[in-house]
Amino acid sequence: MLQERTMPKCRDCNQEWTFTVLEQALFAERSHQNDPSRCPKCRANRQAKRERGETRGHNAREERIVHKATCSQCGGEARLPFKPREDRAVLCSDCHRKARLAG
Repeated sequence: MLQERTMPKCRDCNQEWTFTVLEQALFAERSHQNDPSRCPKCRANRQAKRERGETRGHNAREERIVHKATCSQCGGEARLPFKPREDRAVLCSDCHRKARLAG
């Protein structure tokens, strides 16, 4: 049975807070394994910042730089994650796939 619990200090604001029965039920419903380490106010602030794009989650990666070039086979646009060299042929994703399947 769930009971209100006083939690250790919030990792953001260093204040003790109460983990209510409703919050515990929501966490259990969402299959969260660990108790939250932030108070509800700090969790809401963190979520609002994420929605505004001010912060990214821990799995977020930097935006990739994409270089555009002309495909050596079909003449279409090739988008590359690296800067193409003049002495090497550049293939678009379709031509690259065809070349790999051909062996």
